[in-house]
Amino acid sequence: MRGKPDDKELEEMVLNDMGTNDPFLLRKIIRSWEKVHTKGTKIVKKNDAARVPYQQWLSERIKIVKLPFSIEIPLRSTSPEPIPVSLEEVEKLRAMVAKLGKEKDDLQSELYKETGKNMILKRKSNQRKKLLEESRKKNGIEQDLKERVLECLDQADSGLGSLRDELAKAKRDGQEWKRWWDLATKQKKEEAFE
Repeated sequence: MRGKPDDKELEEMVLNDMGTNDPFLLRKIIRSWEKVHTKGTKIVKKNDAARVPYQQWLSERIKIVKLPFSIEIPLRSTSPEPIPVSLEEVEKLRAMVAKLGKEKDDLQSELYKETGKNMILKRKSNQRKKLLEESRKKNGIEQDLKERVLECLDQADSGLGSLRDELAKAKRDGQEWKRWWDLATKQKKEEAFE
């Protein structure tokens, strides 16, 4: 590390919100950091020929500067002393362990059976869903075809209706023309007789 670290970095990293308003303590920390520099991956004391590892140097420095934080030393857990148990209790516990082991095996086999049944039901459910989707698609196609046929029938019916109207008009026109033809021939005959 070259140069002085920022005050903000030191407050967050070292002080942990304790004594952030104490400039004297902050100055002590800055002085401590000024005597540290890095070379490679190890952090060591500046201008030290022996290049003492950082943690060892820091421990010594804490004792000298007396920074207000504690170092937690991991405690070794001690195993509890065995409790004397009678043979009858041991036999009861062994019987209970055997019984619980058998129950565990029974429950595990039951779990496997139920899991198998569940998988079969899921497979059947998925097959039924696929069949339902296919039948819905077929039903949709049939519905679409029915609608198209009904549209065609409606168009044909309206076409037939217009043709009927034209046929009825043609019949009326034909009857009208026939009446006029009959009238004209009758007049010609009368003129020819006169």
